Amino acid sequence: MIFNFRIVSDEVENFRREIKIDADSTFLDLRNAIYDSVGYDKNQMCSFFLCDGNWEKLREITLEDMDLDASEDAYLMEDTILSDEIEDEGQRLILVFDYMTDRAFYIEMKSSETGKNLKDALCTSSMGTPPAQMVDMEDFDAKIDAKIAAKAVEDFDEDFYGSDAYSDDEFRQPVTAVALTPFRAIRLSLFSAIACILCSAVVMAGCNGEKGVDGETPKSVSDFIYLYFPLDDVETTTRLQDGGWQVRIHNSA
Repeated sequence: MIFNFRIVSDEVENFRREIKIDADSTFLDLRNAIYDSVGYDKNQMCSFFLCDGNWEKLREITLEDMDLDASEDAYLMEDTILSDEIEDEGQRLILVFDYMTDRAFYIEMKSSETGKNLKDALCTSSMGTPPAQMVDMEDFDAKIDAKIAAKAVEDFDEDFYGSDAYSDDEFRQPVTAVALTPFRAIRLSLFSAIACILCSAVVMAGCNGEKGVDGETPKSVSDFIYLYFPLDDVETTTRLQDGGWQVRIHNSA
């Protein structure tokens, strides 16, 4: 039997590879065929993950046994046969090729050909330039931050701009998971510290009886901003969403 796999990337929109390989080949053979088609270094650590229909990772099939969890059996690429793990068309897999950033290829078994055999794997279709195998961590962090900022602006424009009424559902929006690199962890810690300082300042200003621009004691971060940073023709709205501050500023003219 022959398996036909399609490989795509979430980094490069027009990238695609299609690999034809014998079902009795190993996952290492599939890895090598994919790497040959994109020109990657085969000495770098990588892992396949069998996935469900929603791309949720199930079983890991790794290049080398890292002995991280002795309670679980290790599935190695060189020992694991494709047909032992893949039975149906539509089976999805993820090939993580960059462990530092969790960057990966997304693979689907599109079709199978019964009664046929193939000695060597073939790349039957090649489109687009593959993503770089390794990336600079600071550049990767900057790109992720830009995506998060763009997503936040998009969600803000669609859901909150021009409306002061919030429903309970808006407080429970799902959060997109991103790789938490050391640089981003430091950045998030700094943002949390700044938020704590602002909240403490609001409390201290209230205790000291200081008045905002409207003559009222500040009771929120927005009141505190008005007190110490008065802005003309600007309306600031704040609210707590799942434990995090969300601030909206727009021209009230």
